[in-house]
Amino acid sequence: MNLSSPVSPIRFGVFEISPGTGELRKQGLKVKLGQQAFKLLLLLLDDPEKHEREKNSANNSGRPTLLSTSNTV
Repeated sequence: MNLSSPVSPIRFGVFEISPGTGELRKQGLKVKLGQQAFKLLLLLLDDPEKHEREKNSANNSGRPTLLSTSNTV
């Protein structure tokens, strides 16, 4: 997801994230969030099923696993 391009806000539950402005809101009120946390949230929202599959794959191996993706934050 490119933060410099205008993108519609993404709504999930009581939250709304605006990638274009870098804002996170909860029930309309702005939530203070650092830049790295904001980027991580966008990454997770981009493909939540992929990240859930990776988490489950690591949990099923029986040992700690380090997962890496080409999209680093």
